[in-house]
Amino acid sequence: MKKQLKITSLLILMALCFSCQTESPTDDELDGVKKLSYYTEFFYDPTFGFQPISKVRYEYNSSGKLIKYFVYRFDANKSLIEQHHYNFTYSNNRVDKITGFFTGEKNPFVLYSYEYSPESQVTKIKEENYQVGISSEVRFNYDLLSNSVTALYTFSNGGSFTYSYKLVDNNITSDKTTKESEICNTGEYAYDNGINPFSQLGYIEYTLNNVSVNNKLVESVDYLNCSFPSLVPESYSHVYDNLGYPIESTTYYVNGGKSKKMFIYK
Repeated sequence: MKKQLKITSLLILMALCFSCQTESPTDDELDGVKKLSYYTEFFYDPTFGFQPISKVRYEYNSSGKLIKYFVYRFDANKSLIEQHHYNFTYSNNRVDKITGFFTGEKNPFVLYSYEYSPESQVTKIKEENYQVGISSEVRFNYDLLSNSVTALYTFSNGGSFTYSYKLVDNNITSDKTTKESEICNTGEYAYDNGINPFSQLGYIEYTLNNVSVNNKLVESVDYLNCSFPSLVPESYSHVYDNLGYPIESTTYYVNGGKSKKMFIYK
């Protein structure tokens, strides 16, 4: 069994926390929170240094709620090309649907629908992927006594897997992914005290990458079965502003590579 450090992927998913991360923030809760305007992602080239690869830009309504975000890529001339965008609709002050469109297309390529408990915890997220013709959903079971969550993912083609994790201080500190009776991986994670800006966007991603409220410093995962990522992070470093928001975050990979994100706020 070889111990490696984890890369976040669509198949090894983050899960929901019990408090603010499973609820849509109220307008009062959003007051005073810096809004992420956009971030740019770079990958390190040994010859040319950090090269831009993508950019994500966010738009908000007058109440501070996220209503749309755009995804761009950089071409060979480092010009920005819009690839797709996502529209948000709300019901009862919570995200109800997120609809994704390729640039220039009128019909969506994906639709996410959210369901909540009376306490505003997310209980189900459904994905309708019109591009690949497969629908899927994730249902959540919360264990308040142990501060753990079990998320069951099922797919219209018959596939499924279970992701479970333990939460400490609203950060995922350990997890396990299983497929049927097979353990895919187990992981442990450590964080600093800086603010994760993605956790303050007011919704939970279907891929659950914006759950932990702080930023990771290290992660260690045993990959046992199922999938083995080609790029594996081993540590992170962050540069913060005077309010504790990152302005630059760098990921260091096991193979010696590195990437970084640079953040701009409203």
